[in-house]
Amino acid sequence: MEEDNTTSRDSHSSHTYDDPNMSEPVNLYLQRACRVTLNLNLTECERLDAGDRDVEVLVQPSVNLLHMAASIIESLLPAVASFFLGPWSDANGRKPLLMWPFLGYFFKFLLLLFFSEMTYLPPTYFLLASIPVALTGGFVSIISSCYSYISDITTPETRPRRPLCSPLPTPLVEWSKAALQHEILGNPEMMHQILDNPLVQRLMNDPDNMRQLITSNPQMQELMERNPEISHMLNNPDLLWQTMELARNPSMMQELMRNHDRAISNLESIPGGYNALQRMYRDIQEPMLSAASEQFGRNPFTALVDNNGAPVEWRRIVAQLRDGGIKDLFFSQHIKDMFNTCFLQRSAGRRTIVLLTIAALASSVLTIEGEFSMLFLYTRLKFGWDIRDYSIYNSVGLILSITGTLLGLWVLTSLLKLPPAPLTMLAFSTNVVAAAIIAWSPSSWYLYLASGASFLSNIASPLCRTIIANSVQPHEIGKVFSLTSSLEAITPLAAGPLYTLLYNSTLNYFPGACYVLSAAMFLADVILMG
Repeated sequence: MEEDNTTSRDSHSSHTYDDPNMSEPVNLYLQRACRVTLNLNLTECERLDAGDRDVEVLVQPSVNLLHMAASIIESLLPAVASFFLGPWSDANGRKPLLMWPFLGYFFKFLLLLFFSEMTYLPPTYFLLASIPVALTGGFVSIISSCYSYISDITTPETRPRRPLCSPLPTPLVEWSKAALQHEILGNPEMMHQILDNPLVQRLMNDPDNMRQLITSNPQMQELMERNPEISHMLNNPDLLWQTMELARNPSMMQELMRNHDRAISNLESIPGGYNALQRMYRDIQEPMLSAASEQFGRNPFTALVDNNGAPVEWRRIVAQLRDGGIKDLFFSQHIKDMFNTCFLQRSAGRRTIVLLTIAALASSVLTIEGEFSMLFLYTRLKFGWDIRDYSIYNSVGLILSITGTLLGLWVLTSLLKLPPAPLTMLAFSTNVVAAAIIAWSPSSWYLYLASGASFLSNIASPLCRTIIANSVQPHEIGKVFSLTSSLEAITPLAAGPLYTLLYNSTLNYFPGACYVLSAAMFLADVILMG
């Protein structure tokens, strides 16, 4: 019975944790370390969720060591490879380095899911999930290729805005889409209200508008020419109204679906019925779905496959690597070219600007890597937070971060025309304030105050890259960003042990010591950018 409870708790933990700031399911690690590594009983491990400080102090050090080991595994090989990736991408293109790491992350989370279901395994087995990320370049390759590509397609005037706006909508859109979908599925009345909207009713009651909307797609036009009955259906306002009424009534829709399933089953059972269904799908349903997909939801990834579903882009990249690109990847001349480019004497002190900016960027990455790996454990230990509390805090921080990024993007750079260097100093300064607030926060609401104080922090990294890109020649961008990415990949090797050692040494009397270190390092970044 106890084993069943443990299985349930581990599975629950692995599926409820979702934090963009930490790469591992911390709750799962805590429970697995408690039950397997420390061999505590179920009653004692349940005290973790109750915020018991004694159990937290006992379990957290082993989880911190696990984080540190995973960070080293995922950073060591990409750190070495990144010395070659930038110069190689200058000659062979950015896209291969952008696409391959996603395969590594796919296999990582697949392994994590597999190990989470095997409750008897010690948590050290989770380290195996970091190997695919290390072999495919990891986040270092993604960031380096993204910013190199953005620098390729922008001018010095537009470059400060492009790195900010490109990744910005993704988390907000995905979060909003998921929340809206959950709300609609869980609240049928919302669908009633949407369909009762006068604008929706006017659209549905006007067959001309509906016909124009649907038939504007060439595939749908061809389908209607081959099947006149479809054109008749689209011109029938009564049929459109009946469809809307069905959508407004969930019970009617369910009954219609049941009748449809029974009809399909009956049709399959008669001679020739299966062939008729195949023709219906091939000649009507499939073209309509294709037309609807093209008309209303253009998929940015459709260019990756051809009409037969073959991965065109992946085949091209593989062929490119096979035909000569891959043999030039680990070429010692790349390292020599990279260092020669970074330390090249430049006019107007641009070499000093490049090197100081790279140092500030690497230092900030080390700080962010270190403190974010401790934040969830810190809030559990000091304030007794659970996943729900931490998720709310993350959501608020995301909103403030997006607001601050938009403010820095449009107001400070576009309207006030402030140069990147002062804005970078301002962003690092907000990080100093935020880290100090977190370190000495007497209650949990101070963490929200820290999020508000650091609302401009996300503009620091892209602005640093903008300064670097504006200080070198276009053909040198990949080489310089290669060194930048290498340092960013190496910093977790230092951040993990440094912050883990400091946190484990001070968690009994001052767990916020690691954030004092962060404040000092961000202050050094301000000085470097000055």
